[in-house]
Amino acid sequence: MSFSGSVSRESHEGGLLVSFEGRAPGLYTGIRIVGGKFLGRVDSVIGPVNDAYIHIKPLAEDLILKNTIGSPVEIAPRDRRPRNDRDRNRRNKTDRNTNLKPGDWMCPKCNNHNYASKKVCNRSNCNEKKPRNNERRNERSNEPNMKPGDWICPKCKNHNYASKNFCNRSNCDVRKPGSPGENKGRRNTPARARRPDRRGDGRSNGRNTTRRQTNRQSKPRSGNGRQSNNSRNGKRFNSRR
Repeated sequence: MSFSGSVSRESHEGGLLVSFEGRAPGLYTGIRIVGGKFLGRVDSVIGPVNDAYIHIKPLAEDLILKNTIGSPVEIAPRDRRPRNDRDRNRRNKTDRNTNLKPGDWMCPKCNNHNYASKKVCNRSNCNEKKPRNNERRNERSNEPNMKPGDWICPKCKNHNYASKNFCNRSNCDVRKPGSPGENKGRRNTPARARRPDRRGDGRSNGRNTTRRQTNRQSKPRSGNGRQSNNSRNGKRFNSRR
């Protein structure tokens, strides 16, 4: 049963007592004259169940209590404020932009958030290509969030902390620019690929060839020495005969 009532009399607290039928309204519910002036809000419900009253206080400004007695009342509708869609769209746009990581981009066609590794919009039935100037724009927008020593990966544009010597994004592992081991390669590069083999160096080849030549030259000398010794021994043996 809906609420319906009428103003009975003035209360000793300076408010209005309203007799009603149906379900009692909740506290702080607005009450007004039917189709007319706003009276105030429900402060309490008093009296027995069969003959209860609602107490309206505080009252509206410029209200003459004597003129309201006996007037039928109803629950006042809530005030609907005009919705500003422009502010809401601006707020949603800023929220989406704050969640962007370095290199991520917004689709200019459907405003979908795409990761930096995506070259085409990930939303179905869109397939919009990644803008060319988006990486520089996102990098400039995220510069205030960087702390001293943080660095941007030159390959995937990922934001890395100063303590990271390699890019923290999976399947990247690019070494930090300007680090002491920048020219050694990536983290997963084999050791032989990082440092060239010393055997393939021109200096090592020269040393090996010279050693081989010296060994070859030393062999005939040792043979001549043996022949000379044998000849000497033969002479001694012949002299004894």
